[in-house]
Amino acid sequence: MHQPPEDVPPLIDRTELGVRDRDLDPIGSRLRLYLYYAPIAGWLPALLALRRSGLDEREFVAAKRSVQLAIGWAIGLAVGSTVSEQLANPSLSFLLLQSAWTSTYCLICVGLMVSVWRRRSWAIGPGRGRSGDRPDSG
Repeated sequence: MHQPPEDVPPLIDRTELGVRDRDLDPIGSRLRLYLYYAPIAGWLPALLALRRSGLDEREFVAAKRSVQLAIGWAIGLAVGSTVSEQLANPSLSFLLLQSAWTSTYCLICVGLMVSVWRRRSWAIGPGRGRSGDRPDSG
């Protein structure tokens, strides 16, 4: 029988050390997620990534979420502009409302970027289960 030399440590299972697959995430993948979640401009690389094949599930979910957020933000601004054109006197409070809409969009994007940095999942919208049940959690 062949025995390994004594100075070679035995192979250790990653689960015994508490290391998960998402902890071994390559840096490039996380940087792409940061890029997708960048406010105002991140939707374009996300849209281009969605047209590409071979995305892993986590990157697909992030790109889709980024495009959906940008579309919602743009629709909100378009509706706000249309309503303000119909008003005889667009008030300061309406401009503040549009400003708050853009600030909320940017804060959500920054929150998603922080969740990528912390390697956590951040659910948006109703009907989201525990973070371990979602494809972008690990």
